[in-house]
Amino acid sequence: MSFPHPKNFQTVPRRKTEEIIRDGYKRVRDVYVPTRDGSVICCNVYLPLRDNPEKFPVLLTLGPYGKDIHFSEFGLPHTDMYSNMAKAISHFVTADACFETPDPIIWCKEHGYALVRCDVRGSGGSLGVLDPFGIGRTELINHESEGNDAYDIVEWAGTQEWSTGKVAMCGISYFGMSCCWAAMHQPPHLAAIIPYEALTDMYGDRSEGPWPVLDLTRDLSKIKVLILTAGNWMDSEVHLPGNPTSFERASSEWKFLEMHTGNHLAAYYESTQIQRQLEFLDYFLKGKTDNALNGAHRIGLLIRRGTHNFYRAENSWPPKDITLTPLYLAPMETPSFEQYNASSNDDSISYAGLAGKSFFQTVPMRENFEILGYPCLELTVSTDARGMEIFVYLYVIDPEGKKLVFRGDHDEPAVSLVRSWFRLPVLDQMKPAPVEKNKHYDVKIPIPPTSIIIEPGHRLAIALRASDEEEIISPMRHVGPDRPDDILSSTNKIVLGGKLMVPVVKRG
Repeated sequence: MSFPHPKNFQTVPRRKTEEIIRDGYKRVRDVYVPTRDGSVICCNVYLPLRDNPEKFPVLLTLGPYGKDIHFSEFGLPHTDMYSNMAKAISHFVTADACFETPDPIIWCKEHGYALVRCDVRGSGGSLGVLDPFGIGRTELINHESEGNDAYDIVEWAGTQEWSTGKVAMCGISYFGMSCCWAAMHQPPHLAAIIPYEALTDMYGDRSEGPWPVLDLTRDLSKIKVLILTAGNWMDSEVHLPGNPTSFERASSEWKFLEMHTGNHLAAYYESTQIQRQLEFLDYFLKGKTDNALNGAHRIGLLIRRGTHNFYRAENSWPPKDITLTPLYLAPMETPSFEQYNASSNDDSISYAGLAGKSFFQTVPMRENFEILGYPCLELTVSTDARGMEIFVYLYVIDPEGKKLVFRGDHDEPAVSLVRSWFRLPVLDQMKPAPVEKNKHYDVKIPIPPTSIIIEPGHRLAIALRASDEEEIISPMRHVGPDRPDDILSSTNKIVLGGKLMVPVVKRG
């Protein structure tokens, strides 16, 4: 059964399969892979050139962004954001480079892997209706649709004459999400996954409540294959906490976590990251067990000391030696490590819905104060509107009173080190619950995991807002019809004595 076609829908015509020899590899374009329901997925296959017939382990990607759109042209003409970001990795953007996927020059020519690059249904050359994340078709068939397709493609790739039978899925963002969806279904030929900057729970991680059809069909604990998962501390709006979560919940015997920062695209293609991926894949897909992966730490985290970074190995994630330290919202917009209890619910701050804000900052730190893990915010709130949104931003303030500036995940200057967002009513996607005007609600707002060492003389600051901070770039802003004035425009109140639970670690 396929997802229902809209009225007068015409799918793309099937294309003719074509072969071409490139510099060091062969590209077979528009290969059609059958799926269990009688449909087909359109793929490109890239094979290393060898003098004698040879079988290769396979790297497979599945996503909606068009397997034939060149990396440098992705997003154009609608936005130049991604083409500008790609300039950071221009030395890797070769003839068949494609957005957020492995490059054939590197992986076929240099390292001897076959690549299979696939378009999801309704995108690129694949027939059918585009159904992002498989939500509509999953609900229709009561089974996880994108995972089914990924399973079928993996099994096809694992049984071709040029394949060793060992397949790994990989890629950034949607491609990384596809890795997890496939691994949950446990296709026999899937040997490993390498998801980079990939969300794992579309709704639970976004503070919007559950989407039952996905809750019933997607379970990270079903992942048993080898996993190298890599996330970005600055990817608060979209993909965090996906990669740490996949590391925590996967049942794999061998699993590795890496965390970095900055440009959403760059890390995957950096030479040190590619070397790490290669060691992982060679070890498990080619049996090269004498490489640097042997004895390597399984958790490597980029640690931020102010705006400077360094890598550090950890023995566990989340760290087992975390001390959850409460930081209380106190009068005069000064958070305190000393407990503050509100005298009544009127002992509060208030600000305008849709546009208001409140800003708290600690006294200067006397010694290094390291945050590593998942903060959360526990508040008592009320509103005289029919709904309420809380935007949470954490900052580091330097001794001159200026916010530290970090490299954002879209290469923008970012003044907040981590961000979160919460909405009342908490939306069960099937049955939204109403908000009672002026009723006090106790809420717990999850904040994505983060890393920062706040140095002596610097302050930790918390902004609670009714809208995005001014520095958030346009594509990441919360705007549009889901923020109507008649629901959100009024006065919001937050009772003092609420607390930010800070995961603090002590390191030498």
